Amino acid sequence: LLTPGEMFGISFAINALLASLSLPVVYLICSDLFDRKSGVLAVIIMLCSPVFFLLAGTYFPHTASGFFILLLILSVVRIEKDMGWLYSFLSAISILFILLIRPTEGGVLFVALLLYMGYIIFKSDNRTEKILRILPIFAGFGLGVIILLSVNFLQTGNAYEFAFIKYRSVEKWGFGNVRH
Repeated sequence: LLTPGEMFGISFAINALLASLSLPVVYLICSDLFDRKSGVLAVIIMLCSPVFFLLAGTYFPHTASGFFILLLILSVVRIEKDMGWLYSFLSAISILFILLIRPTEGGVLFVALLLYMGYIIFKSDNRTEKILRILPIFAGFGLGVIILLSVNFLQTGNAYEFAFIKYRSVEKWGFGNVRH
């Protein structure tokens, strides 16, 4: 996501933009699940969070992955409510970006989504339609895995080895044992 920012000389603004776009997404999720007042309250709570502002001003991937997780939640909620195919494609794009930004987070989220998608299909009257609406999520995840493995292969010569493991062997998943 920083590449378009670098191309236009505004890489510093990418997380701030995604944080700003998270606000209407949170409002829509809460409005869909509860009511408009809940949506407004959720946005106010986000605006009162210092973490929200601090991460929006950094290059850390938390803001971007958070935005795409919120977009995925909104899409799945709207898929469940039969609100159109646009949300099927938004969910595919969201899971793809989550997987590319933070691979472990994307994998864990996908496993959790499998359970919820099974529930959506099981409770639906028109199961075939729901399966068709959910298929793009699998396509987005599959494409994300292919891109991730390809990038790993190009960087390290091994599709299953991340560059940070090969070139900074002291770095580990999570915080590792390096000086942070």
